[in-house]
Amino acid sequence: EGVPGAPVVDGETLRGVVTVDGLAPLLSDRRLTEVARPAPAVTATDALDDALGVLADHHASWAPVVDEGRLVGVISARDVMRAYRKALAGNVRRVRGMGAAGSLVEADLGPESPLVDRTVADAGVPRDVVLVSIERTDRTIVPRGDVVLRAGDRLFLYAKAGAIPALEAALATVVMPPVEPLDAAGRTEAGAATPGT
Repeated sequence: EGVPGAPVVDGETLRGVVTVDGLAPLLSDRRLTEVARPAPAVTATDALDDALGVLADHHASWAPVVDEGRLVGVISARDVMRAYRKALAGNVRRVRGMGAAGSLVEADLGPESPLVDRTVADAGVPRDVVLVSIERTDRTIVPRGDVVLRAGDRLFLYAKAGAIPALEAALATVVMPPVEPLDAAGRTEAGAATPGT
């Protein structure tokens, strides 16, 4: 819906894309495989942020989705944003349901953590904890159920105080409050001056 072109395939193999605007001046006797242009492709296993990155890097509003070179679908920037909104809305509802009794904490997943190589859905995060986001190298990941946790991931979680011991046991690491950003005067958002300022 609303995609201004189409992938071109030979059998099931992606050969490129054509756009509606690009087809208009062409002669009708040419084959699509002759006029298709190379296109950025998203793989079926890419995360949402990877798909959005491909679209942004190529200034594209859509891209074919491939699995081992075979076309399996098309994704648009609208699809990605819709999925992000849905995932974020679910987290917001869960955090609101917990009330103000919790706090934001973070934890780094070490290689020894039992959660490494498990999906978010299978991670066994305690009931009074919401995984808000995952920071992996230079990107932030919305924690959908199919996202696989990796060693080195930094997890941002909203947790009730009573759930912290169970969370630390599940992660096999100590959780810590996130570092608050400082303003130009060396104060946190709460207004407290940091030591040495």
